[in-house]
This record gives sequence, structure tokens and C-alpha cells, in this order.
Amino acid sequence: MVHLITEVERLSNDYYKKYASNKTSLILADVLEDIIVHQGIEVIYIEIPKVDGEDRILNGMFFKHVDESVQPKIVINQLDTVRTQNFTLAHEWFHAILESEDLKRYAIQIQTNEELERAGDYFAASILMNQEAFVSYFEIIQGQPLEQQVFKLADIFKVPYVSVVT
Repeated sequence: MVHLITEVERLSNDYYKKYASNKTSLILADVLEDIIVHQGIEVIYIEIPKVDGEDRILNGMFFKHVDESVQPKIVINQLDTVRTQNFTLAHEWFHAILESEDLKRYAIQIQTNEELERAGDYFAASILMNQEAFVSYFEIIQGQPLEQQVFKLADIFKVPYVSVVT
């Protein structure tokens, strides 16, 4: 799993560098949907209520039709907070990348559905809270109480609080 995480981090860093510049203070969450749409993936926001008997609500899904002329889609649950929607969008984008990208430069080998989902979460966290940008902002606020740091970083990167803590 450590090797998988290393490769997913390399992938997220490469994508981050492709869309963000050290000349700007761009937070990728601000343009994530635009990037994904530009890649030919339709993003759809709908209300997906919790189904009786399910442990948790469905946050999103990626669909790719067998007919390649049909545009792939990412569906995001509108009932989630904007922060959760951002994280889910990045997570589902990972699934889209795995389906569409030539990944020969990356040794991403996923054996189980659990590994796939954890890798998607790691990609989302890594690309939305790029390590270099995260450290830069953290250094500015590191004297504040921990709770305030978490809230501030979640606000900056537009991610759920739990993403900052994990």
C-alpha cells in the first residue's frame, strides 16, 4: 500500500503542477470543475438522499459509457457541503484519470475496491491540499491553536475539516 500511495502522490503532484503555478496563489478547488469539464467530462450535481439500510450517504460517482462517443460523467451529491463536494469531485476525477490516462509513468496497481477508494481519497487530499502549498500556509498560522489551524486550512483549501486532520 505504501508504494501505491507514493505513486498516487506522484500523479497528484504532476496534475497539480499542470494546472497550478508557483507564480499564483491558485487554490485548485476554485477551478477543479473547470479543469475536469475541459477534459471532456460532464459534471452533474443532483440530490442523492441516503437509502434506507445504507451505512452512509453516496457522495458521488464516475460513469464511463462503453460507447466512447458518450461523454463520461461525474455525479456529485448536492446534499453534501461544498467542501465535501470539492473533495468528492477530486476523488471521482481520480477514477476518471485511471480510466482515461496513459498511466505507464506511474506504477499504480490496485488490487481491491478498498485500495481503489483509499487511493482516490489520497489523490483528492493530495491535489486539493498540495503539500508545498499546505506547508506554506501552515507555517503562517502555526502559532494559532490547533482547532483554529484546522478551520483556517479547511477554509483555504475548501476541503472538509477531517481532510486537514487526516
